[in-house]
Amino acid sequence: MSFRDPTDDIIAGIRELFFGTAIASANTTRSTDVQRITAQESYETPVYTSSYRFLALAMLSSLLGWLATLPLFMGWWHLGRAVSLSPIETAKAFGAPGLSTKDLNARVEDILKDAGDRGVRYGVMTTTEGTRLTMGEPSLVRAPNAGERFRG
Repeated sequence: MSFRDPTDDIIAGIRELFFGTAIASANTTRSTDVQRITAQESYETPVYTSSYRFLALAMLSSLLGWLATLPLFMGWWHLGRAVSLSPIETAKAFGAPGLSTKDLNARVEDILKDAGDRGVRYGVMTTTEGTRLTMGEPSLVRAPNAGERFRG
């Protein structure tokens, strides 16, 4: 048993009803069928008002946020060399095991020279402390098994 989509039949019926109604109302010859309506047209125009108190509080909040981060940049000139936000340099700064070099103040180019063409893989590494997800040499890291769970 199947059904056809009734949408086309319903739309055709509505069109026929509206057409018949329009024809019937256009063919009236009686003057009593004429209707006069007085109307008044009006428009609504949205008017926005600014609350300068909230504007000032928002600007003050933004300024305080900017001022709160400013001390983080104090003393950057004491680093002794140009510093970037390179992922390699950032990983070295946080003690990534594959990027350890003798020179603690090494530039990105020097770090990459020391690291060489060594491969890196993200996965499960088993150590004396247990298993954990980490970045490491491909021979020491394996893919996680389905349903395996790890703690931070």
